[in-house]
Amino acid sequence: MISKGISENRMIAKGYGEDAPKELDSAYVQKAFFGDGEKGPTATNYSTTTKRGKLVSASFDEQKNTFVVGMKLDESTINSLSSEGFQECAHQMNRRTEFKVLRTDYKSGETAQGPGADSDK
Repeated sequence: MISKGISENRMIAKGYGEDAPKELDSAYVQKAFFGDGEKGPTATNYSTTTKRGKLVSASFDEQKNTFVVGMKLDESTINSLSSEGFQECAHQMNRRTEFKVLRTDYKSGETAQGPGADSDK
């Protein structure tokens, strides 16, 4: 985002994973598997090598039929998935950095928290 001209002072990164499982909402599923009208789907065929060195995968069509609106990617859900490929794909969806707009009145020199805010909080 910085390379697109957004000041790093305007951002606070929030990384998530197992401690805050992702719940797949309609906007996420739409963008991932159907596109947003201007661009195609963001999901692709998935493959990775596990820590044990095993190659696992989940095709785009398999993902589209498995990862549905309302699914919460907690450990019990992930462990119940039918293949290691789906499980690793779900873990990858859970490992994420999310952005949200906190304010729309940013002025150069301020931090993301606002004017006079302590950036060490």
